[in-house]
Amino acid sequence: DERARFVAAYEAQSNRKRKDWKAIADAVKTRTVLQCRGHALRFEERKKRERISLALLHWTADEHARFVAACEAQGNEKRRDWQRIADAVQTRTARQCQAHQRTVLERSAPNHQYWAADEHARFVAAYEAQGNEKRKDWKAIADAVKTRTVLQCRGHAYSRRDVRVPAVTPWTPDEHARFVTAYRAQSNKKRKSWKAIVSAVQTRTTRQCRFYAKEFEKERK
Repeated sequence: DERARFVAAYEAQSNRKRKDWKAIADAVKTRTVLQCRGHALRFEERKKRERISLALLHWTADEHARFVAACEAQGNEKRRDWQRIADAVQTRTARQCQAHQRTVLERSAPNHQYWAADEHARFVAAYEAQGNEKRKDWKAIADAVKTRTVLQCRGHAYSRRDVRVPAVTPWTPDEHARFVTAYRAQSNKKRKSWKAIVSAVQTRTTRQCRFYAKEFEKERK
């Protein structure tokens, strides 16, 4: 109840540079001005973490459409105003928009959705067709996949120890439960045994488990 009253009063003043903390405290009823100011700092930090956690989510079609429109609105400028593009996208930071530009490469490229099973199958076939060559022909692989850029294909290959591992998908409740059990079993260890955690999860790589652990810790705070 306190939090709900605080959020309502705080966001009612979202467009004001200087908040009327007395009015917010009066709306909350059970907290002082100083307590409301301190809670606001934590509230903004939590919102910031939530925005950053969006980086884990692949770009949706709507986000990508807003991104493309914002880029095209700036024409052929060499140095883009990434903050203005982020404001247009609404759900991403300037840094994420800049990274999305590098990932997509061309504005007509597919957005960064999870890889579909048929895309992954075409990728594996094209990747393995090049045998043990140290330098892969990524353009040929991208042409075979059809729906991904060269940079996306390279990233897809490097994100897994074995390219035949199925494409990355959101964690399932079962995977999450196995991860939590294995991770908490090592809660008192300074250095986690990621090999043991991966073995317990069964369906994820070490890199995926380590990354998931960071987000898990953020959610616990």
